[in-house]
Amino acid sequence: IDEIYKQKRMQISQEFLWDFVDSLCRDDINFLKTFLRNNNDPIVINGNSYFCGNRLFTSAYVKKQEGYDTNGHYVKYILTSDFYELLKFSAEKYGKIGHFEEV
Repeated sequence: IDEIYKQKRMQISQEFLWDFVDSLCRDDINFLKTFLRNNNDPIVINGNSYFCGNRLFTSAYVKKQEGYDTNGHYVKYILTSDFYELLKFSAEKYGKIGHFEEV
């Protein structure tokens, strides 16, 4: 029963992930692919940047750290561990991160 429960839970999580990714704009999807390529190392944005829709970077699945250095204001972004692991699992097992988005 535990294994069936785990499989069902993973299916629900996977479906949720794919629905979320399908709702993102192209820039956000490209950032997700960057996180996959760099093993969730921080993405650093210097200065003020506009993100299309801001859906990914304002979601609960992204952590951010703001600061200042010799170049001025910056923001570092990483995905939460749980979200990154689900994204990585989807990419490795299915070769895609959304219903329509291949990696």
